Amino acid sequence: MPRQNPLPHPTRRQAPRKRHTPHRRPRLPRLPLHQLLRPLAPRPPTRPRHLHPHDTQRTHPHTGAHPVKALTIRQPWAAAIAHGTKRTENCSWPVPSKHLGARILIHAAADKDRTRRPSHECPRVLTDNIGIWPDDRSAILAVATLTECHFGQGPDCCTPWGMQGYFHWTLANVIALPEPIPAKGDLGFWTPPADVLDAVLAQQTEAAQ
Repeated sequence: MPRQNPLPHPTRRQAPRKRHTPHRRPRLPRLPLHQLLRPLAPRPPTRPRHLHPHDTQRTHPHTGAHPVKALTIRQPWAAAIAHGTKRTENCSWPVPSKHLGARILIHAAADKDRTRRPSHECPRVLTDNIGIWPDDRSAILAVATLTECHFGQGPDCCTPWGMQGYFHWTLANVIALPEPIPAKGDLGFWTPPADVLDAVLAQQTEAAQ
């Protein structure tokens, strides 16, 4: 005979069964179609200005790091930004949104970029000035504003400096320093030491007088 389930004990309480309620997604506000398809507006560019002392005095409340960041770029691209007309930096990763609209320091790396040939991928003004522009290494060359970032699609995007298949970082208000400031760089955005920031402010103060 098949085994039968025992009857519940008359004095034993039966636990109430839990009702299964399906997970409901939070309702999102209904927006018109033209608002959903509208692209995000870029941040407005900042006014042309030097690196202000207040930018270097404000520190993070927990880490104590300065908000001013530096970006290391290999030569000859760093010299083309500081002394030439290059205002588009080609990178394989997008700019973090917190750095858009901020003043950054342009730092020349210790090594030269040997992966891309300037004579084939850049305007003739770069090849004509490679021997004229100073080939400084491991030094702060300029101060600039990082205004925009987008992915380069098509050969005519950000010509003549933009390269297809890279993220284009748009720079503005570039101010070259009278003398390069020695500093050791790092990958990505890095925080310059306090003495390097003081040297940048000192050179800008002398140039303004």
